[in-house]
Amino acid sequence: DKYNVHVYTDYADGSRVGQVLGAYQITKEVEKPKVTPTLTDQGISIQLESKQVSDYTKVHFAVWSEDKGQDDLVWYTSDAKGHVFAPFSQHKGYGIYNIHTYVEDRGHMIGLNATAVDVPKPKEVEIKDPSVSVSRYDKDNGQLDVTVTQGDKEIKYVRVAAWSQDQQADIHWYVTKDLTNGKATITVDQAQHKDIVGKYTVHTYVDFADGTREGFVVGQYDLARKSEVAATVDYKGTGIYGLSIKGIEANANILYAVWSETKGQDDLKWYEASVAGNQAAGLINVENHQGLGTYNVHVYQRSNDKMTFLTATTFNVAQDNFTTPYYNQRDPRWANVNYGPYKLGPTGCVPTTLAMVFSSLKNTTVLPTTVADYLYNDTIEFNRGGEGTTGQGILKASEQWGLQTKVLHSQNEIVQALQEGHHVLAAIQHNKFVIHGTHELVLKGYSNGLTYVRDPYTASNSGWYPVSALWNEQSTDQGDTNGLGRPFVRITDV
Repeated sequence: DKYNVHVYTDYADGSRVGQVLGAYQITKEVEKPKVTPTLTDQGISIQLESKQVSDYTKVHFAVWSEDKGQDDLVWYTSDAKGHVFAPFSQHKGYGIYNIHTYVEDRGHMIGLNATAVDVPKPKEVEIKDPSVSVSRYDKDNGQLDVTVTQGDKEIKYVRVAAWSQDQQADIHWYVTKDLTNGKATITVDQAQHKDIVGKYTVHTYVDFADGTREGFVVGQYDLARKSEVAATVDYKGTGIYGLSIKGIEANANILYAVWSETKGQDDLKWYEASVAGNQAAGLINVENHQGLGTYNVHVYQRSNDKMTFLTATTFNVAQDNFTTPYYNQRDPRWANVNYGPYKLGPTGCVPTTLAMVFSSLKNTTVLPTTVADYLYNDTIEFNRGGEGTTGQGILKASEQWGLQTKVLHSQNEIVQALQEGHHVLAAIQHNKFVIHGTHELVLKGYSNGLTYVRDPYTASNSGWYPVSALWNEQSTDQGDTNGLGRPFVRITDV
């Protein structure tokens, strides 16, 4: 550039003398700085390559992409070596990025350089999806295998849903986390769908380790195996139903689930069947459930902790409450009622025990006086020719109330009746319940050789007693045994 040079001399007396020295052209070569941008996976590494970097107070870089003007412009200040990093996360888009370099020197911003760099769009990595196929289809045996082969993403677990009925009523989910050599195979089995014959819809869902999920429609397949297992339910009385199962594998471990349809499966209970050869049997006590109407029974075979559905059936329940009330023959409401020359209090053990049983089985209130009225007025079995009621009176009164009786002739028969949940009337003698003569008790329930006794004369005597002791203390009075043989009578509603 051209510089003008003047010299001025100021004297002590205050005067000044000026002199024009002339105009001079001064030229100096200044190194032009170089800015080098380098692309990385995360952003742009920018380096100012100049020997004079340390001469500047600060170096600044203005960076923006041309995608939408300068809407993503960001200022960066370099380190002492003229380096800065501009991450892509601070900007938008791909394509041309502009980089302008400025130095701050003695309070002034001086532009040094302008350059640009092309940022290419990253190549999309193609991820190989898992493959899903039916590797085995056995229509006649009611099975098909769904095989999932892992792709590029790690599989966490595989789920297969299959159903044949409308609204997916018989849907069953199969789940596995086990992969061998990158493959998982799940067997869809007709047995898990109540053995329904028909067209099954099959869907597969793959959950990946990264938290994502992918679904596949496998298709529809006919499954047509006919189950050889059959189950029937018969009512045995006192709210007890007997389940019979035929056609199972010999000596298999059989379980069955029971619930009422009243409130879904809120009362579902599992039972284990007793097995003999290719047949199994079990009991269902509706007092363990809730509700009337239709009850469902599903039968399964358990093997190596795996449950396999075998068959299903239903049955109808008309009464689900068989609670046995307690009555005392000495209750002031009827203790002094006369039946012939005797009062109900000292002689009414049989009418009172029968009233307990009738109330339970008929699900209504039957009072001791109601039974006593019938026995005294319509038969000759109560307080006729002697105190108390004969064994025949038990049979006749039960028939009058529409109930069934069976005389039990052995201790084993008593235990079986109690295990099945029925009431047994027992006439006993010479024990804590009665010192002189004989007395009638109600037996119901069984646990480890004991049965629950309701004593109609002394309420505090009621409780659990050994069946063997009651058998040994049975009455031998002819009035209790004539026409019966033994003084033990099972009473049921069928």
